[in-house]
Amino acid sequence: MNHTTRPPAGSDNANTHGADTTRTGGQPWQRLLDDITALGVSRGFTNAPPPTDDDLRTWARHLGDTALGTVLDDAQLAELRAAYDDGRQPSTIDLDEVALLVRQAGHETVVEQAGGNNAVLYAGRRYIGPEGWARWSVAAGPGWFRGPGQTRPAADTTDFAIGPDDGDDWQLTVPTGASAAGLADVIVAVITDVDAQQERFVRAAASARDAMWQAFAAAYPEAINGDLAPGEDHALVRASNEVFGRWLRHNLPHDIPTHLAHLSGVSTADGR
Repeated sequence: MNHTTRPPAGSDNANTHGADTTRTGGQPWQRLLDDITALGVSRGFTNAPPPTDDDLRTWARHLGDTALGTVLDDAQLAELRAAYDDGRQPSTIDLDEVALLVRQAGHETVVEQAGGNNAVLYAGRRYIGPEGWARWSVAAGPGWFRGPGQTRPAADTTDFAIGPDDGDDWQLTVPTGASAAGLADVIVAVITDVDAQQERFVRAAASARDAMWQAFAAAYPEAINGDLAPGEDHALVRASNEVFGRWLRHNLPHDIPTHLAHLSGVSTADGR
C-alpha cells in the first residue's frame, strides 16, 4: 500500500508514550495502515457505515500497538481513514444491488453490456422513441463488470449519472459515496418523470393527428367511408411521432427538471 510511514503522534525513537514501535519488519505504522486497508477490503460492498474516530482508535489498539488508540492525532486519524477507504472503496457501488432495489419499487430493471466491459443499468418502461428505436425510461452508468461473463457489475459514484435513455438529454450526477438505496430512489424518481413526459407526448401527438385528420377530411366529406382513423394507421403514427419528436428535440430545453435537481444530493445514510 502506498501510505506514508510515520510513527505515532508525540513519539520519537525513544517512544516517549511507551508504545512498542518495533513490530516485525520495523515499520509498525505502515503495518497498521496495511491492516486497516485489509479491514476495508473485507467490508467492501456491505452496508457497514464509515468508521468513526473512536472506531479507528479501537482498531489501532487491537491491530497495532496497544497505546496507539490514546495518542493518535487528527493527521494520523486521517491517514487511517484513507487507508480504510483504499480497501473499502466507498465510492464503488454494486449495480446488482441498485437494480434489485429498483425492481422492488415495481420497475423492470436490467444491467447490460454497453461495449467492451462497460455496464449500464436500464430501468422503467420500454417504448419506441420518435426516432424509431426502442428506449428504456432511464439509463444509469457507466459501470463495469468485475466478474467473468459480464457478472458482478459495479460503478464508481465519482463518475456516474442517471437520466433518460437518450444521449442528448439531461443527466443527474451523484455525490461520491452515494448509497445504493439513494441511487435507487433517484432512478425511481427519474422513471416517474420520464414516463409522465412520454404519456404527455403520446396524448399530444394523438390530439394533433386527430385535429389534422378532421381538418383534412372536412375538405372531402364525400370521401369518408369508414376508413381507418389516424390513430389506427401505424405508418402515420410513426411518421408523425418522428416529426413531433424532432420538433421537441430542437425546441425543448434539455436542462435537468427543477423538481429533480435537488436529487443530486442523495442520501449516504447507509454508508455506501
